[in-house]
Amino acid sequence: MTVFMIYTFREPELLNRTVKALSPHQVVIHVDAKIDQTPFEAAIRMEDKARVTFLPNRVRVNWGGYSQVDAIRRLVAEAICRASPDEYLIMLSGQDYPIKSVPEIEKQLTLGRGRQYLRYFEVAASEPIYMAQVSHRHHRDLPIGSNHTGNVRVRKARNFLIRAAEKMSSLGPALKPPPGLRVAHGATHFAITASFAEDLESLITPEIENYFRKVFCPEEKFYHSLAALSARSAETGGTLDGGFEPYTGRGNWRYSNLHHIDETLVKVYTEDDWEEVRNSQKFFLRKLESERSSRLLQMIDDELLPSTSDVM
Repeated sequence: MTVFMIYTFREPELLNRTVKALSPHQVVIHVDAKIDQTPFEAAIRMEDKARVTFLPNRVRVNWGGYSQVDAIRRLVAEAICRASPDEYLIMLSGQDYPIKSVPEIEKQLTLGRGRQYLRYFEVAASEPIYMAQVSHRHHRDLPIGSNHTGNVRVRKARNFLIRAAEKMSSLGPALKPPPGLRVAHGATHFAITASFAEDLESLITPEIENYFRKVFCPEEKFYHSLAALSARSAETGGTLDGGFEPYTGRGNWRYSNLHHIDETLVKVYTEDDWEEVRNSQKFFLRKLESERSSRLLQMIDDELLPSTSDVM
């Protein structure tokens, strides 16, 4: 049975709603270590608690840093333990919500016949903006002030220091990947089998980890690059050698897997977007907020996930 993995730092009530919608599947959750986990645990309904696991070994996650990869890898490791080799692990964020029922999601995975839903392009075949993300050294996990980013002044000061450090680093020699590693880029959220996830993890070396600790937004590149390195890269469905897809332009939304994502990447969906959401062929929507998206969430439950509407 598919195992769902969720990383989050906000919206406990939305997390509860998502967990309910994913019934009867197991859900593994990572809450940013900078955040009190208690409200998230308390939000989960009693009848769902038995299939929900909150990771105890949490990471302080910083946007754009390797810390997010670290959190995702911990989720993957836990999920692998809860799935058989052919079962899928699906990565979600705490602001995602299903727009297709669990049986429809399972049907898609079955029809995929072992396909790995992990799309990516080769950075070297794209644009300078992506090359700069992997050839310059980045410092998004700078520890100074990382525990107090909720304070606007601290956050601004920390961001200033990060930008200054990255500016200085850009004047040095280019960052190069380990020999044989072709750096890929794609959407963060994926659906891969447990056996594929194990194979990718087996490819990780200290050199690969050290490299990705320095690139920008490595969560959009880490497993993707490992997939391109894998002997099983053809399972991603990419038409080029290494499972790569042709580069078609900027924007992670172009390479989304099961998610419906606005091309701005930051738009919060509301009831005004109902027709777009209802007509989507994707399986999850990103992104939502409990209050701003409350009416849309109810419409999704009533018309797309009717089995959830009578208990919300």
